[in-house]
Amino acid sequence: MSELISVIVPVYNVKEYLEECIRSIINQTYEDLEIILVDDGSTDGSSEICDEYAARDKRIRIIHKENGGLSSARNVGINHANGLYISFVDSDDWLELDFYKILYEAIKATNADIAACGRYLASESGKLKMHCSDEQRIYSRKEALKEIFQLGSIDVAAWDKLYHRSVIEEIRFPEGEINEDTAVIYEVFNNVKKLVHVGCPLYNYRVRIGSITKSGYSKKFDVVFEHCKKLYRDIEKTDSDLLDDLSVYITHLSYNMLVKIVRSDFDTYKKQFMEYFGIFKTGWISYIKSDRVSKGNKIRCVLLRLHLLKVAHRMAKHLKR
Repeated sequence: MSELISVIVPVYNVKEYLEECIRSIINQTYEDLEIILVDDGSTDGSSEICDEYAARDKRIRIIHKENGGLSSARNVGINHANGLYISFVDSDDWLELDFYKILYEAIKATNADIAACGRYLASESGKLKMHCSDEQRIYSRKEALKEIFQLGSIDVAAWDKLYHRSVIEEIRFPEGEINEDTAVIYEVFNNVKKLVHVGCPLYNYRVRIGSITKSGYSKKFDVVFEHCKKLYRDIEKTDSDLLDDLSVYITHLSYNMLVKIVRSDFDTYKKQFMEYFGIFKTGWISYIKSDRVSKGNKIRCVLLRLHLLKVAHRMAKHLKR
């Protein structure tokens, strides 16, 4: 006997991709779904697409609201969710059609609180399998955190998982901030006894040039530094044996921020560069020793540690003039 799953989809100006996302949900082999489309003040016609699909499928509920950002839309969705299980899907991504069937059956078979899956990074050049183990594996709370911090099969992202509502229903994402998944991951896993990874990719993450994760540095990324510090304080209090593992994850975040600054405007964000570089220097050895870090990132990491990446970027900019 199936149980209701609430699927929360924040929608904001994604007309080009929205129908593919919605179709991948309504055509799932697991049909006992409550699909909550949270229209976050779209102005490009996405609102009308939501309304059209709601008229076709009685499982779809529409919530139209003023623009408040991804976290705000997710929080509204949680407030309106009725399912025993909760899932998040970004509206420019799409699911494999067995996504909910496989994750739900894994939870029921293992009595886990969360089921996670691998993903495909989908771009114009094709699909790349990521964060995917070779077989199903069960993790304790601490093992799951260690896997996240070591950049392994489990990731901080909210959207490649199915949650029992007891794990997520009291959690609220920080509104008006990016990097929201890092901000809440420790709170979520404090409610978890067991996680199962199904060992196959079921979520398609669309890589877009204009997305926040692919953009250059701006002031909105300053909050990542604060999230890193808070996460470190939380782990230090209750799971200090995970600090070395956490160092890999925080170094990875700081490395990404440093690259963004180098590619943007170093002079404008020199203060932020020095803050992230301070974190980076503390954990860079652990980072390059990790077998989960690509060779390319390891090389760029060493160059960055030697300040050569910044110099090389400035030389490249000069040569283009």
